[in-house]
Amino acid sequence: MTKIRSMSIFTGYCLDIEMSRYGDISENGTGCETPHANRLFKIQQRDRRRTRQRTPFGDEDIQVVFAGLGINSMFHRRIASSRGTALYFHGDMLKHAHQVHENYPEHPGRLKSIHEKCVDRGLFDRCLTMQPELATDELLRYAHSQEYINEVAATATMSPEAREAYITKFDCAVFNEFTNRAARLSVGALTNAVDSVMRGDVRNAICLTRPPGHHAMNAEACGFCVFNNVEIAAKFAIDRTEANRVLIVDWDVHHGQATQYAFYNDNKVLYFSIHRYDDGAFWPKLRESNYDFVGEGRGYGYNINIPLNGPGYTDNDYLTIFNCLLMPIAYEFDPDLILVSAGYDCALGCPLGCFSLTPSVFAHLTHRLMALADGKVVVTLEGGYNTESLADSVANTVATLLGDPLPSLEAVAPVKPGTVTAIQNCVSMLRTRWKCLSLFPISNAVPLKDMSDLSTNSWKKVMEPFTGVEEFGLTPEELAIATAKVVDLRQVHTPFSIDNSNRVCLVYDSRMENHKSETDRHQPECPARIRRAYELLEEYGLARRCKRTEARVATRDELLRVHDADYVDLIEQTSRLSQADLNEAGSVFDSIYFNKHSYDSAVLAVGSLLSVVDDICNCEALHGVAVIRPPGHHAEKDSCAGFCFFNNVALAVRHAQEIHDRKRIAVVDWDVHHGNGIQHEFEEDPSVLYISMHRFDDGKFFPGSQDAAATAVGTGAGEGKTANLPWNSRPVRDGDYITAFLHFVLPLLYEFRPELTFIAAGFDAARGDHLGGFGVSPECFGHMTHLLTAIATLNPSTDGSGSHRGGLILALEGGYNLAVTSEALSHCVASLLGDTCLRLNSGIAPTERSCRAIRRTVEVHRKYWKSLFNYSPITCYCDADTLSRWQAAVTSSQTAGVSTQPATEVSTVTFTADAGCLTSQAHADMRLTQSLSIENTSESTLTPTPSWTGGLELVSVGIPVVPETALASVLLPTDASTPPSSEPTQSMNVPESVHEGNETSHVLTTTATATSVSHASTVPRPPEPSASTSHVQRDDEVPSDTAPAAAAGSSMSVPQGSSLNEVVQFVNTSIDDVPAFFGLNSDDRLPERIFAVEPILWCAHLQSVTSASAWHPDINGTCTSCPNRGENWVCLTCYQVYCGRYASGHMLEHFSATRHPIVLSFADLSAWCYICNSYVHNEVLLEAKRAAHLAKFGERMPT
Repeated sequence: MTKIRSMSIFTGYCLDIEMSRYGDISENGTGCETPHANRLFKIQQRDRRRTRQRTPFGDEDIQVVFAGLGINSMFHRRIASSRGTALYFHGDMLKHAHQVHENYPEHPGRLKSIHEKCVDRGLFDRCLTMQPELATDELLRYAHSQEYINEVAATATMSPEAREAYITKFDCAVFNEFTNRAARLSVGALTNAVDSVMRGDVRNAICLTRPPGHHAMNAEACGFCVFNNVEIAAKFAIDRTEANRVLIVDWDVHHGQATQYAFYNDNKVLYFSIHRYDDGAFWPKLRESNYDFVGEGRGYGYNINIPLNGPGYTDNDYLTIFNCLLMPIAYEFDPDLILVSAGYDCALGCPLGCFSLTPSVFAHLTHRLMALADGKVVVTLEGGYNTESLADSVANTVATLLGDPLPSLEAVAPVKPGTVTAIQNCVSMLRTRWKCLSLFPISNAVPLKDMSDLSTNSWKKVMEPFTGVEEFGLTPEELAIATAKVVDLRQVHTPFSIDNSNRVCLVYDSRMENHKSETDRHQPECPARIRRAYELLEEYGLARRCKRTEARVATRDELLRVHDADYVDLIEQTSRLSQADLNEAGSVFDSIYFNKHSYDSAVLAVGSLLSVVDDICNCEALHGVAVIRPPGHHAEKDSCAGFCFFNNVALAVRHAQEIHDRKRIAVVDWDVHHGNGIQHEFEEDPSVLYISMHRFDDGKFFPGSQDAAATAVGTGAGEGKTANLPWNSRPVRDGDYITAFLHFVLPLLYEFRPELTFIAAGFDAARGDHLGGFGVSPECFGHMTHLLTAIATLNPSTDGSGSHRGGLILALEGGYNLAVTSEALSHCVASLLGDTCLRLNSGIAPTERSCRAIRRTVEVHRKYWKSLFNYSPITCYCDADTLSRWQAAVTSSQTAGVSTQPATEVSTVTFTADAGCLTSQAHADMRLTQSLSIENTSESTLTPTPSWTGGLELVSVGIPVVPETALASVLLPTDASTPPSSEPTQSMNVPESVHEGNETSHVLTTTATATSVSHASTVPRPPEPSASTSHVQRDDEVPSDTAPAAAAGSSMSVPQGSSLNEVVQFVNTSIDDVPAFFGLNSDDRLPERIFAVEPILWCAHLQSVTSASAWHPDINGTCTSCPNRGENWVCLTCYQVYCGRYASGHMLEHFSATRHPIVLSFADLSAWCYICNSYVHNEVLLEAKRAAHLAKFGERMPT
């Protein structure tokens, strides 16, 4: 196999380009081989691939350090992964039946009804229908003893009487002469599906199989199950495919105890089960089905049970469990494959489960899971015993796997108290294992329960052989009512599909590029923003898959729906003014520039978005994308600001209300800047829900208003319909945004049920955008878009035509790093088109400060929204080691006697040895200081002992104050099997910020003190000229102005020793001679600190740089004024060469005489601006740098 691997320093991703499919081609090239001839060879190949997944480079890999390749190959891989859905079905599985009871719940009619429903809806024809192979004994031995396998095989030739005698040993076993074949086909279907999905032959798969499997144990049939299909498939995936981590989601109403037994000590398989428990009274009546059985040994925390007590649980209960537990943990676990034990006995009308989930919700649950594991999802049928709800539920699941729009849902019901209790109990056991659960504050920490007297497998103690028909939980009358409701729901929530060519409409017009700055050619809001974005959509083949919408200009009447007439006239007049007058007019506003085309471009942007709204509301497309500029969400009724003239999204909302009669409209604004204009337009309108996630910095970040705070919720009738989630610190990354979506954004949208949803899609929160300063990956925007597509069709059609009343429209707002903005938009469009989401980094989780921001916002809005979870403090169960580390940390901090914040009252955390319990006590003022957590909001010199200062903030909105952040340094996963995190590691030295006038330097130091500076961000304009340096960072790390807070959750202990050695080890450069690497002699002692220079990316003096096309550099020449050759610089205005300040300083004299500001060093090809007193790097300099590089090294500079 030939493989080329390259590392892009711009995206931070490893790109695998496989030149041949692994292990499929035999040596003779025919592709044909005997079943076992090359098994050893394949296993060796698989092991080598796994090793490469953990180690970036191998001997035969081509290392491209300065690749800068973008994501072309990744997008090809993403599109290629959308190859369709495999459906595994075999008619012989219908022959398996109970040989005595024709009315037995697990009967062939279950599968017949599913088959008929899928055929009726045309789903079978759209799937790749596959017939499974019979599972061999070798496969079955993954889960079962050979003796049991032989016994099951023998039932095919037994007499009916002998079979009847055989099943009396089991609880609810079903056998006839066809059972062995059907059970082997079920296993074969699932293993074949796993193989096809992992190979990339298909995108996902569903197995319509029976008998089910998740109750079948090593040597025992149980609960209608013969062989444990999912257990075998998971072990097959890990052993014979590239899967390293498998997630099993079991939503059958009965606990899959056999699957739990199989992986209880395994950290490669995460088993998540939602089931009815009834305090142990519901079948299978096992103590180990409860929440406190979470795995043991390496598998601790990888077995998650959500036990629900009582009947009647609804859609919103399961959605809340997915939002609060399953999806956050799954994102952190980062599986390679997802197996779904899809039991539909929790659906409405099932006589055994007695729950009330509608058939539509299973589509939504499946859709959530499809965001993970590159979409590698395999669903297999387990239970479900009402044929009406079973058939509809399975059909909805198949349609979702095929990429159909999701069916509408009933209005959400309040979350049942039993669900809240189950989630909180589960979190109390898992809080120390999964970082994503940091959102749940901790009231106290206690030792783990003593469960030594409890068996992890008590089945033999409780099992009672049963061969009869289980009594139904519903009376015949109740069953008839429930079944009738299923039929009614089928009429209301009519499924529909849409032609792929009309799935997404797209508008773009190059005339919007005419608006540009005539005085600053490096203005961030530049024409290239939309040009580059659209070119990338075309390059990846996304644009041609969209329906093209014609751009148009907005009329004056359309503009007056939001803006004042005088203001519209003012902007219109700019097209007739001179450029000098336009420059003067632009200086009046905040972050605004004009040229003669600004008005025309602005009305074209508005009109183009309105055209998209028309297409969506007229059902000509399901989703829409508007690649438009200038942006709009900062524009007020009577003023422009932040590059915005007319409020594009606000005008589009009014258009949808007035022209298309949309009653409820939602706007999700993920631009890093708060959309003040949109909020102010709709803050009194109860029909518009505005949700904004933005950088706030306590009101200091643009637009710098307290209207962006969490407590700004709207006014009058619109109170509660404005939802701000302000981020007050950096870094903010994927884990923070995904957590916010799952815990806050999606619950609000599901409850609000918008008839149209807009995304104010600013990509300035993406990593690499210097105006936003956040670190969200481009792929994360694709994930958020995928999650929002579920909202597009929540409402049923009003005319019963099977059309939809919804849609999702993405309108471009900010985003000023051209490459990242283009990449992020491409991911969003791909998600709208139904392509799989590329996986995020392993181990993503929110920071503690982001958790506080989310909790505060949730608490503010809980009185308006019943779907929001109550994040009240919980008791945390810890092992003895964690408790001892807690005690040691508290003792250490008390001994130090140092606090990083002034405090009027102090909360103490104590360890009570007798009770084995940790408690917290807060005094009346609730202004807390606790030296084990991390917070830093003011300019001060402090020791690296973090503090918790969220008490006052949380009390103001009613959250009970507990210093839960004090747990950050001790209640984090310590298991070596934890997926790698994107957070900085503890071994890194604490960056020290040093104030020097207006400049700030971050120093990598090994001293015990650090200084942190909080900078107030202002308007979205190019950064002010200043020299800056920063500590050496990881690829995924975002520079933070609050340096000591960069490693949230770390104990911040500063290691002693050589900082340079640690830096080299941290970045894994494999450098033997570290001093030589840093330009020192091999025997030189390494200094205790280093400075890594970070150039500014723009300055106002770049316009002085002239073309280098005629320049022929003489690198070894002398200074023009002296014979110096060692430290020469070239002026990038006149291209004269002079020596630097450490020689004779002739270049400095040249600057004083000519005021030519920017010069280039022949030594290291760095550029310096004398006026800004800073290094600078910009694409304007590349021409000169390339010429100098070619002259110096004899080869072209890497791109």
